[in-house]
Amino acid sequence: MPPLLYPKSKILIALYFNKRLNTMGTIAIEGMQFYAYHGYYKEERKKGNYFMVDVYLDLDFAKAGQDDAIQHTVNYEKVYAVCVRRMQKTHKLLETVCVQIAEQLHRKYPEVKKTRVRISKLHPPLSGPSQRFYVEHSIKRKMSKHKDLSF
Repeated sequence: MPPLLYPKSKILIALYFNKRLNTMGTIAIEGMQFYAYHGYYKEERKKGNYFMVDVYLDLDFAKAGQDDAIQHTVNYEKVYAVCVRRMQKTHKLLETVCVQIAEQLHRKYPEVKKTRVRISKLHPPLSGPSQRFYVEHSIKRKMSKHKDLSF
């Protein structure tokens, strides 16, 4: 297709292919460390323990990649702030904290397609040596049922 004869077609084709490109990426915030008071037993909630939180957010990087603007992506400082607030509230089960963080982030960022949160309890009080144990929760956004067939 000669570019001088069909300049609009060439642009439309480029836009069509850009819309179809897979520009998905993952923002990972790993190793956020907290001292918190979570645990099933009263002594754990009284004494506290060290925890590590990892967050993985899958989203389309196309707009942020083109514009170099933070409003088109996820601000990881705000993600960290959500984790801080949730880790400060004492719970018996890490599952509860993990689900709450994942759900709050998923609601806060509708552009995120998948949210995954892992919380590790470091050196848990077990009868033998253990480096850590963790819980992990994922939420995947439901995709639209209709497909965009426009060019």
